[in-house]
Amino acid sequence: GEARERPRLSSSSFAWAFQSDTQDALCDMHLANPADVVWPNIRNVGMPYWIKTVKLLRDVAERIAKQQFAATKDPRACALMYVAMKRVSTLAALFKARGQEKLFEFFSRNFRDPKNQGAAEKNAYVSRGKGNFQYAAAFFLLANKPREAIKTLVDDRAEDDWPLGLFVARLYGDEEVLNWLV
Repeated sequence: GEARERPRLSSSSFAWAFQSDTQDALCDMHLANPADVVWPNIRNVGMPYWIKTVKLLRDVAERIAKQQFAATKDPRACALMYVAMKRVSTLAALFKARGQEKLFEFFSRNFRDPKNQGAAEKNAYVSRGKGNFQYAAAFFLLANKPREAIKTLVDDRAEDDWPLGLFVARLYGDEEVLNWLV
């Protein structure tokens, strides 16, 4: 079926979901139709706020990434989720499968190397300048600049999506950035 944006749930619904012992079932219920696995729906049902475990957060991110790729056939659409999950090799493989050899080679680099981090940071600024904020955030994460990535997502002059910033910060697992954000 075709995706339709779900209405935003109330903060009291978020609180009940947070208290739930069956969060897996809640996620499955909201994401039963693959076409509904799109970021606006994840945001509107409050998953960034109420999912407690990193495992479930990663499961939702994986579903989002797969759906983004399935819908667009463009690895750039799912880059943020795969990089935030620290699954860059999966992203590189998607670029290779799409015949985008240069991007495959780029994403196959060792991003612990400061030279490669510098290249990722340059790409982040270029992407941000072009208005590709989620792609820019993915590059900032590769550059080991998680605070810049999250700023790009929450800044009202950029993506302006605080729940996405929270989701990515939690997924990436940088406590310092999470403390700065909240």
